[in-house]
Amino acid sequence: MKMVNYNTNCTTHRGAVLVEIVIAIVVCSLITSIVIPTLDLQQKSLERLVVYGRMLYVARAALEKTMAYDMPQYSTDIEREITTQSIVESVEPCMKEALVTASSTYPNFVRPLIIAALYTDQLASIALGNDCGGFMNPHSVALPLSVTSPVPIYLGTSTPNAFITNFDFFEGKAYLGASSTDGFNFLIADPKNTTHPIIGRVTVPPVTSVDVADGYAYLAVTGSTSQLQVIDVHDVTHPSIVATRSLPGVSGSYPSGLSVRYYAGRVYVGTHRTAGSEFHIFDVTIPTNPRWLGSVWLNHNIYDIAVSRGYAYLAASGNTSNIIVVDVHDPVHPIKVASVTFTGAEYTNRVFLLGSILYAGRRKGSTPSHPELVALNVANPRAPTIIASSSLAAQVNDIRAIAHHLLVATNAGIFSLTTDAATTTQNFFSRPQLVTSIPTVGLDYENNIIYNVTNGNSPALFLCTSPQ
Repeated sequence: MKMVNYNTNCTTHRGAVLVEIVIAIVVCSLITSIVIPTLDLQQKSLERLVVYGRMLYVARAALEKTMAYDMPQYSTDIEREITTQSIVESVEPCMKEALVTASSTYPNFVRPLIIAALYTDQLASIALGNDCGGFMNPHSVALPLSVTSPVPIYLGTSTPNAFITNFDFFEGKAYLGASSTDGFNFLIADPKNTTHPIIGRVTVPPVTSVDVADGYAYLAVTGSTSQLQVIDVHDVTHPSIVATRSLPGVSGSYPSGLSVRYYAGRVYVGTHRTAGSEFHIFDVTIPTNPRWLGSVWLNHNIYDIAVSRGYAYLAASGNTSNIIVVDVHDPVHPIKVASVTFTGAEYTNRVFLLGSILYAGRRKGSTPSHPELVALNVANPRAPTIIASSSLAAQVNDIRAIAHHLLVATNAGIFSLTTDAATTTQNFFSRPQLVTSIPTVGLDYENNIIYNVTNGNSPALFLCTSPQ
């Protein structure tokens, strides 16, 4: 990312930018009541969910110096974006189209707000290790999706007893976690190579979760030791294990790793409920030498993790505490500060955080009154509230949120749900629409293509493209 030069006046610039952002929010609150009614439905949703919501997140993030960085140079970049709207030079490729589109779509007085909001996604992608896959360009994805021919993925032999458990798409490659009889449980696939898609692989214990950031893959694996594995993937054809770490104080029958998440130089690991702590934090500033910082006992399986602004949001098991919130401002002493219980005993499989809205996906409900998709307002992380839910009659395996709709991967296929303004009294999900009936392990997004992996006689990587 091209950065502007830091100078001794940067603190002044940063202060000015924060004032401008706060002023922009006030102005936005005054003008949206006039402007929004004149916009079409998509623009309404974008204004409400991106500008009106994310701008508050921008200001809060800037004021609290969150994402574990003190980044005055980024504030200067935002100032330049707001004042000059020279948006193409200073952003990563994955954000260019979104910013360019935003600069030409909206009225002049709204453009700086849109740009700053989208720039927040850019900062978030940096905190996520430059993984833009979680921040989908709201202008590029439209329905219906067209599904390309699948790329078959053979794990080791042509007919192995294996299946994909988790994957992360990063810079043109699919990083796959698997449970295979031949031991090659971490694989790298190139979807452009339809003849021999597997270009790299490593023997590791069965993998339950994968997160790739800045040239390293972080794996949560099964077993009583070495639950965290770090693989150097700078050379995708020759990946190599560079570090393994066991979880201190973990014992009992099932101390296996279940989830892993990289965020701003730290890796967060969730485990099966065991005799020790189920949530652990590592410093991976030096990826080849992870340093354990702290942990907390939760008495739940932790299936997925989202992190932002000093809080971790955990997808948990059981009929209590389906969502657990942990304060990680002090990583040496993480503290459980909140939990939310949903209707029904179904486990929560996945979480996805977009601004102040947390989307939670669950295992298939026994009745429609046990919804599989739940949205929570986490503007106050210590007091999350349920604001919407939807029954999909399928197990949710992954979620990706865009400004105006969600894509939800399930064992019955991919669902799309449009969203409207979220309030405590209004259910803001539309009726679920089945986009494709391909059972899907997970979703990821890059360069206007949605990637998903399915298991069958041979696992396959599907590419879903959207008409432009």
